Amino acid sequence: PRPTPPPPPLLTMRICLVLLLAAAAHGFRASRRVPLQMSLDGSRRQASSAAALGALSVLMGPQLVAAAVGEGDLPEGARRFNNVLRAQKTWAELGDAVSKRGSEFDDKEWVNVQQVLRAVYQVGDDMKAIAKGNSNEKDLLATAKKLQDKIQSGDVPAKQRDAAAFLGVHKEVTNGFQDFFNLLSDVPDEL
Repeated sequence: PRPTPPPPPLLTMRICLVLLLAAAAHGFRASRRVPLQMSLDGSRRQASSAAALGALSVLMGPQLVAAAVGEGDLPEGARRFNNVLRAQKTWAELGDAVSKRGSEFDDKEWVNVQQVLRAVYQVGDDMKAIAKGNSNEKDLLATAKKLQDKIQSGDVPAKQRDAAAFLGVHKEVTNGFQDFFNLLSDVPDEL
């Protein structure tokens, strides 16, 4: 007779986890030094329910708990906030590039600068959406509008390939981002 092959590792792990959860539900300890605690209040009913739910999720596999993690599926507000943070980071990187080698930029690189300007300008709409309902809504909306106006004014030095003038606009826009985040912060100045 041929020996039976060992069970797949995932199945073995699932069985061990089910047994461990069942033991915890009945108050047993995994070892004498570290007790398994299934609930904060010590309720056996909650522990049994947690064990059953855990066992069911383990046996049914990942399809019960599958989520679109890492696929960009953020809630609307979080997505907009993330867009603003990324725009601020991109803006800082653009400023570094222009300050270090802006005088060496060719026409294609200045066209790329103009494209970044347009992309960052559009994030102003996200900033306005974030401002809605905030206690500083009026100031946040004004800051977002001012930021968009400053970004728009950066198009002139970018078209003229003027790195020094662009860096002046860059500094004002950077301050605008900082002002926006300062207005969003609800931490008192005393702290």
